[in-house]
Amino acid sequence: ASCARVGRPIGAKQALELGAVDAVVELDNLEAAALDQVEQMVAAGSFRRTKSLQVDGFRDADALAKLKKSARLPAPQAIVRCVEAAVGSDIATGLAVERDEFMALAVSPEAKALQHMFFAERTCSKVPGVSAKDAVPVAAAGVVGGGTMGRGIAMCFLDAGVPVTLLDVDEKAAAAARSGIEETYKRSSAFRKGKLTEAALEKKLAGLKCAADVSALSDADLVVEAIYEDMDVKRATFAALDGACKPSAILASNTSTLSIDGIAEAVADPSRVVGMHFFSPANVMRLLENVRGARTGAVAVATAMAMGKKLKKTTVLAGDDFGFIGNRMLEPYGRECLAMLRHAEMAPKDVDAVLTKFGMAMGFFAMCDLAGNDIGYAVRTSLGLTDPSGRDPSVEYSADVADELARAGRFGQKVGKGWYLYETPRVPSPDPDVDSLIAGFKDASLAQTVSADDVRDRAMLALANEGFRVLEERLALRPSDIDVVWTSGYGFPRHVGGPMHWAEARGLAEVRDRLVGFAAERPSVPYLQPAKLLADMADVGAPLKDWEKFL
Repeated sequence: ASCARVGRPIGAKQALELGAVDAVVELDNLEAAALDQVEQMVAAGSFRRTKSLQVDGFRDADALAKLKKSARLPAPQAIVRCVEAAVGSDIATGLAVERDEFMALAVSPEAKALQHMFFAERTCSKVPGVSAKDAVPVAAAGVVGGGTMGRGIAMCFLDAGVPVTLLDVDEKAAAAARSGIEETYKRSSAFRKGKLTEAALEKKLAGLKCAADVSALSDADLVVEAIYEDMDVKRATFAALDGACKPSAILASNTSTLSIDGIAEAVADPSRVVGMHFFSPANVMRLLENVRGARTGAVAVATAMAMGKKLKKTTVLAGDDFGFIGNRMLEPYGRECLAMLRHAEMAPKDVDAVLTKFGMAMGFFAMCDLAGNDIGYAVRTSLGLTDPSGRDPSVEYSADVADELARAGRFGQKVGKGWYLYETPRVPSPDPDVDSLIAGFKDASLAQTVSADDVRDRAMLALANEGFRVLEERLALRPSDIDVVWTSGYGFPRHVGGPMHWAEARGLAEVRDRLVGFAAERPSVPYLQPAKLLADMADVGAPLKDWEKFL
């Protein structure tokens, strides 16, 4: 039942231990072994009735209660009831319960959402007008930057069997990058469980070269830059790559916010520059957000999309504007979460609790602690937002509390303190010091608290509304691509179907009306004003699939 609840297959050895099978034999001996088993039963005069077997956990009240508690979604709950009925009643009754449960689940919102995601994840890699035949064959790759992200990207290439050269600032840094990659492999569960052997790891690492001179990338067919988010530094790097790499090489940037066209200004042929935004840790996260600039050529796009497939990533193509798809939408979502801290009785844990109950893998504040609060601060600084004199005073700025947190050195998990305290690594706990910091940003004119429904709606409606703006600006090829980005890269629950599917299921008219209500209360918040595309579609009750008709 535990395996069925989470959809986890088991091996033959474990099945034997659990009593799910009578014997495990070699495939070549299957028929003879089966006949022998039957002959033994006949000789013994005993035949086991499967329905009479005791299933572990279902005759133990405490174990059953624990199993039911851990089954939080409709399907796992139904599985527990099905197995309970199979054990506690005759087979006909058990089958009837199973049939009824299945029929109810087949038309549930969760089933529709998961079916939507199934097709969305298989459509997102298709780019109109771009053929896989146009892709440059990548026999060797390069990565610039030996930090956490660069190492992770290099591991992606190694795991796909693509030789890779990692370039860093000097020989010492390059050697440290190589050691870091080897250590990461040795800490992996695959290595600890013996699935990745010493010999296999040695063979894998043979495909890795680390260097400090850009000339080492002269033979690379694809180079991914993964350095600090600074436009001037990136342009200088691409200028160097332009001179060192062969003319046919595709030059990609892992930037999460900066303009691909802006970076491409540094090279003679901008058509070979494309964005390949990996998500951290790159060797674990399955999303790859490729970015097409105005001057990015079809060959570069085709190569980036084909490489995503080779790396076994869920790959989406985005347009070139601040934050692309994912981080563009993260901005209003995060701002609204921060705005809720201005209410007297609201703390990070209160907002995060609602978001995780909704189904998010992590609450906003826990996610920021994982990513690093200094990252967001650096982006806001680059936009001139952390200096009050550079902001529009007529527009609400709720990130001031986040700026103060970063200035206090609370960068998150990597330093043991952020929005939460991490006395035990990766285990967050509320910190009175954060409560004191937040106290300076409370607004006495606001309600003392925010209801759970309003926390959910304020965050999710800000997110979905920005999704409609992303579509208006053609930064996404289709609404379902947005859903893939958020379920694969940001922990949005797949059983809810992504922010755009959630908005349509909620009803576009209701989404618009709720936004209108929130915007009326806070007219200085632009992202709460319903997007024109959303408003126009809601006015006539149009389905989301017809979105292009309203542009």
